[in-house]
Amino acid sequence: MSDKSNSEEDLVQPRKKSLLSGLLPKKKERTQEEADQDLERHKEHQSFIKSVSQSAAQTIVEKGARLAGMLKKSKENISDPTARRKIKKSEHVQLQDMQEGDREAAIDDDVVESKFNGKDLSTMVEHTMPIAEVAQLYGTHIDTKRPLDSKGLSTDDAAALLKRFGPNVVVPPKKTSRWVKLLEAMTNLFNILLFAGGVMYIILYLINPDKNYETIWIGLTLIIVGFLNAGIEFYELIKIANILESFSGYIASQSFVIRDGKRIVVSAAQLVPGDVVFLRAGDKVPADCILFWGNDLRVDGSNLTGESEPFSRVPKHEGVPQTTDPFDSPHVLFNSDVIVTGEGFAIVTQTGQKSSIGKINSLTRNLKQRRSTLAEEIKRFSKTITLLAFCTAFVFFFVALARVQNFNYAITFGIGIIIAWVPQGLPLTVTLILAISGRRMTDQQVLVKDLHGLETLGGITLLATDKTGTLTKNKMTAIQVWLNGFMYFCGKTVPPGSKQLKLDVSGVAQLMHVCVTCSRAKFDRNDVPIDERVIIGDATEAGLLSFAAKRLNNIDRLGDMYPKIFEVPFSSETKYHLTIHRKSHANGGITLHIKGAPEVIKRLCSSVWVEGKIVQWTDEEKLKFDAACVDMAQNGIRVIACAIMQLPGTKYPDNYKFDATKANYPQEGYTMLGLVGLEDPPKEEVRGAIEKIKSAGIKTVMITGDNPMTAEAIAKQTGMIKGNVIRVLDATSLPIKAPTDESIVLVGSVINDLTDTDWLNILNHETVVFARTLPFHKLELVKRAQALGHIVAVTGDGVNDSAALKRADLGIAMNKTGSDMSKDSARMILLDDNFASTVRGIQEGRLIFINLKKAIKYSLSHIIPEVMPYLLYVLVPIPLAITPSQILVVDLGFELLLTLSFAWEPAEDQELLMSVPPRKQVTKETTKRMLEIQMEKESYLHQSRMQLNDEDAHDSQLLVDQDINGLNDRLQKKYLTHLNEFKRGLTDKEYWIAEYNEWKALTALPSGERLVDGEVMLWSFIEVGFLEFCGCLAAYVSVLWFSFGISYSDAVYMQSQGSLYFKPKSPDFVLQSGQILSGPDQYEALRQAQSAVYLSIFIIQVFNLFACKTRYTMLLGARVLHNQNTWKSIAAGLTFACLVVYTPPTNALFLTSLYLNPLHLLIPLSVGAFLYVYSVVRRFILKQCILTDNR
Repeated sequence: MSDKSNSEEDLVQPRKKSLLSGLLPKKKERTQEEADQDLERHKEHQSFIKSVSQSAAQTIVEKGARLAGMLKKSKENISDPTARRKIKKSEHVQLQDMQEGDREAAIDDDVVESKFNGKDLSTMVEHTMPIAEVAQLYGTHIDTKRPLDSKGLSTDDAAALLKRFGPNVVVPPKKTSRWVKLLEAMTNLFNILLFAGGVMYIILYLINPDKNYETIWIGLTLIIVGFLNAGIEFYELIKIANILESFSGYIASQSFVIRDGKRIVVSAAQLVPGDVVFLRAGDKVPADCILFWGNDLRVDGSNLTGESEPFSRVPKHEGVPQTTDPFDSPHVLFNSDVIVTGEGFAIVTQTGQKSSIGKINSLTRNLKQRRSTLAEEIKRFSKTITLLAFCTAFVFFFVALARVQNFNYAITFGIGIIIAWVPQGLPLTVTLILAISGRRMTDQQVLVKDLHGLETLGGITLLATDKTGTLTKNKMTAIQVWLNGFMYFCGKTVPPGSKQLKLDVSGVAQLMHVCVTCSRAKFDRNDVPIDERVIIGDATEAGLLSFAAKRLNNIDRLGDMYPKIFEVPFSSETKYHLTIHRKSHANGGITLHIKGAPEVIKRLCSSVWVEGKIVQWTDEEKLKFDAACVDMAQNGIRVIACAIMQLPGTKYPDNYKFDATKANYPQEGYTMLGLVGLEDPPKEEVRGAIEKIKSAGIKTVMITGDNPMTAEAIAKQTGMIKGNVIRVLDATSLPIKAPTDESIVLVGSVINDLTDTDWLNILNHETVVFARTLPFHKLELVKRAQALGHIVAVTGDGVNDSAALKRADLGIAMNKTGSDMSKDSARMILLDDNFASTVRGIQEGRLIFINLKKAIKYSLSHIIPEVMPYLLYVLVPIPLAITPSQILVVDLGFELLLTLSFAWEPAEDQELLMSVPPRKQVTKETTKRMLEIQMEKESYLHQSRMQLNDEDAHDSQLLVDQDINGLNDRLQKKYLTHLNEFKRGLTDKEYWIAEYNEWKALTALPSGERLVDGEVMLWSFIEVGFLEFCGCLAAYVSVLWFSFGISYSDAVYMQSQGSLYFKPKSPDFVLQSGQILSGPDQYEALRQAQSAVYLSIFIIQVFNLFACKTRYTMLLGARVLHNQNTWKSIAAGLTFACLVVYTPPTNALFLTSLYLNPLHLLIPLSVGAFLYVYSVVRRFILKQCILTDNR
């Protein structure tokens, strides 16, 4: 080998003191010079570390800055020197740990350990280094001129590095174990109330076990119901998880690698830093790499960038400036990129979690998913019921204690009051309604991972959506052609007054030949019709091939008719693709085809094709050309220019040898054929879906990586943008003024410069379009919108969408095109990738909210008839009108069956459902209120943090300096959420102040609507509740008087004697009428009266069921009766109620009587009929009042 070749080989040959040498048996001490160099390199790239980690920084910057100040103050408050030393020592230990790296994974080799610690492999700096230094750093051998002669790593080196760094896999999202899911289902507040009620009944039994067996089985029943409720929710979650697993079947990818100078195939998981990989069209890049040799390499990076247009990748042997972002470096390939065309060799630099996709995965894993709006509603409702129950029980406990002077009696009464307030069947009802609705959504191709997410979709106020693949087809389609100085349309629709492209137009055939032959796109097969074929190649060339294939009959023979003899591939430098073919013409047998950027092809052309002739290209014709380019570009159309050159046979004979290195081919003097305009068209269903979303009062935001012009054009085509548009294309357009136009278009580069006021003004526009965005921009938008009170839904399919999908109130991922990471982060998945499914989901979500509100409004109505007998039992007193066991079979018996009918309740008016605004509109007033709430919460948080103890101060230091998310996980494991809140409620006055302020703020929202609000409370507890109680009490008194002669005063006197009367062995009692009532008759009288109360609740609730069926329409006509499941529920409830009252076995179990005279039930029938008439009149009056106000 010559000296020259030796020097070239030395340039890329790793030396013994390389990064890898420490893994070999022979050890060598690291020099101080090497250490200083590594340390200097680490310092130089700290700024880049921030830019790469900007997404993660966005998630903690607000809390970190705030807690940093709190930490400083908290440290100043720690006067104990020991505590200060403890914190200081802890910080020192942390610093040492970060410098030493992961000791558990380290190999016992000082050289390797020191070198790897000197270089932070979580960042990419190799793109700024010459390729020779990169190869030396990673201890690998490459040949930049003859890549197949590269030797790569040795097998032993690769094995050692694999042991050091682990497999090249992105750590999958941590799967929640089934036990944890079951525990979470069991510990929701509804179930906690059921468990608490069951425990209280057991306590009652323990207080007085004598002849109190009823309480023990009631307590156990409530606990079993709690488990049943949790079990149903758990079953649905597991079923959904299994469906998701069936969609994400993983097939291990393979990679071509050079090791020991041999080309081998290994699993992508076995790749290590330093490996030399070979990539070709169709391959997915298995790790972050530095390209050192390439041939026409074009890459689709949409999975990370969201931009569908492939971009060129070329080697940069001298590296790039240190200020260059890796994403802008032309020789960097990222994990999950797809090779569209060409081939190349590259050095692996970052694998697994250290790769770009791994960093996004880490960000997504560390983000905490927000609680759904329904979960918040249930939490608030549970607090309300709990507060009412305990306050009532507390007051009447002392009343009972004062009247009876018996502690056991008073505590029994207090617990009974608490249990009567708890809607024991409502948790199960809500879960079943959500489960039934979830299955109905699945039938509509919408898979809901979180049952509570069903209702969230109906309440969204802002929908942030991708462009590519979500709004558009992600398939380039030719729609316009400029030929002979005229514009022709080739799409499905032709604008009025425009020309339709026809094959007999001069130049069309030549233009299509260029589109087909000057291309690397091809069909996967040619034995099926064109529409059934799949095109392999980048999106633009695929669109051109499809355009020609649908119009040329000889498409499959063109390659053979005009064989390619020379090619200059497209590159980002030349911006054109040139091919030469054996294609005869009058002056020879060779023709040159070229296509590319219009401005480039224009510069290379001197003539133009007009009406079958090649004529001189005049300035006037060039102006027409420029105008056509501008016209198409303004509409977001991608423009490709096509030209030819018929090479003269005298200069270029058939045996002429073209050579790219000699550039012995014509490079100017071409003939312009025309322009082809392509676009990624919107999906057919998108425009109608957008119209429905906007009519529903939901703000739409488009977020895309494409340029602003294209984004605006698509927004106009889909109907998102109408009217005037404000364009913010750089920081000079800041600050953002208050909205005066409907829409605004911004670029991602200005997001970091936006102030709080700017964000407020931006989100006050009806439609917002963000272009040229990065992943953390979408996350920032979600956080800003949520801070202003928006309920945010985000659609996405790429890895770059994962963080925003998880942070949003509802993340919506695509099933077919979505990445596994995006589907894991989302709460909802569109199985058919159809954007219109989002509209169906919103409709279903709104219907679920309405039906849940109807169900709760109906279900709460029977609480007052259950609570009031307990109060009268102490205050008057009268015998208890309904027993705990009978309350149980009200809530978990016929009430459960009747309430379930709401799960199948159709919309009262489908058009009205999508024409009313969201239930919690975001207005200037609500935004101001939300900001005030946040300030109050910040103040509360600040005061709480000032009380940190030694350990909490240390945790805060970790929060700021190390990992906020890790600390969150630690605190969640350390403290139980409900227990901690209960503790603060008992010990912290600020907790109640903050709760009061939040309640006051929320109830002050004029346009807000909640699941349980004042209207529901008024109807359930006052209007229907007391009316139903009066009907039950009347039936109760009727049975005692008409069947047994017991007057009201007799009942009061008998009960005032304590437990003496109304027992099977009670002494005889002489009624005011003179009649003597024996003990068994007293007992039978009470059981019949209680049975009448039980059945009265059922009868009146049936009428209430119909009264609650509508919200917007009148309660008359067939509309109220069209839910067939209502009649099935009534029949099932009636059967259950009759079994409880009129069968001997249940008489003994629930203390009812089969001897109850049905004539007494005419009273609740009359009350129920009155209730229905009252509801109709009430609805009519309210409707007239609304109409009057609107006028």
